[in-house]
Order: sequence, then structure tokens, then C-alpha cells
Amino acid sequence: MDDIANNSDKYQSIQININQYDSLREFKIGEMCGYIPDYLAKITNMNLDEFTTTRIKGLISIYSDMNSYLQNVTSKV
Repeated sequence: MDDIANNSDKYQSIQININQYDSLREFKIGEMCGYIPDYLAKITNMNLDEFTTTRIKGLISIYSDMNSYLQNVTSKV
């Protein structure tokens, strides 16, 4: 994500797709963890005390999918 942000001209042609996939990622996380107050900040800060092991595994899967997607689309640019 840092490379994409720092080289926006290079990735401009795929930026819409990346944004859509990122929105889907946020939606999935919200579906899974939305009952936890301020869940996005807690995930960002690694304050995962309120998250079950199953949810943490789900988050890992969602972020892994996002990383794989980004590697795939950016390698073609």
C-alpha cells in the first residue's frame, strides 16, 4: 500500500480496482467484527483482546487475500 501511495502515477490505471477491493475488505471486516466498538482502530493498534481466535484467523485471511491481490495486480503494471 505504501508503494501504491508513493507511486500513484504508476498505479493510476488500477487504482479504481484497488479501491474497490479495499472497500470489500473493509466490508468483510465490518461484517466479522462490527459488534466490537471502534474495531478498526483496535485492529490497527493490535489491541485484539476483545477478538476471538476465530475472528483473528478470519482477519488474517482477509488481510492475506488483500496482500495477494495487491501483489498480483501491481506485478502487472
